Amino acid sequence: MTSDYGTCLRSTLARKILIDSDVILDLFLSREPHHTYALHFFSHIDVKRASVAAFASPVAIANVGYVLTKLKNQQYAVGKLRELRTLLAVAPMDEKTVDLALARPYRDFEYALQYQCAVGNGMATLVTRNERDYPGGTVQVIAPLDFMRLDLAEVSPMAPL
Repeated sequence: MTSDYGTCLRSTLARKILIDSDVILDLFLSREPHHTYALHFFSHIDVKRASVAAFASPVAIANVGYVLTKLKNQQYAVGKLRELRTLLAVAPMDEKTVDLALARPYRDFEYALQYQCAVGNGMATLVTRNERDYPGGTVQVIAPLDFMRLDLAEVSPMAPL
């Protein structure tokens, strides 16, 4: 696990991204056809730790824990959440995040919370498979595969996609 200082330093120097629970669940539950993309995505952010600071919101952590417990068991869920914490930091949420989410017209309040968490923490990108569920705004909402393509293109404009 990274230290608080290491996470803080990395998050100020790196591109900050928020990862939605659907991408995490694709990885842990081997949900095809998305599991392969999730596996490549998490491998990508692990390798790119110096330039990509990955976060999940408390809402996403809770959702993943709930689903994994229901579909597997509590021991499996806790183990996977601990594993997740070695890859991701937890982005803080507060009453301002909730109030801003309540003020936005979203079909699903969870998406409003996720989006406002990204905004409130200065995230450049929200990575999800449910792009259509997030309206446009200041945070780029993008699928895992598209994030990897863009990230690689930024590093090397001549890199094949």
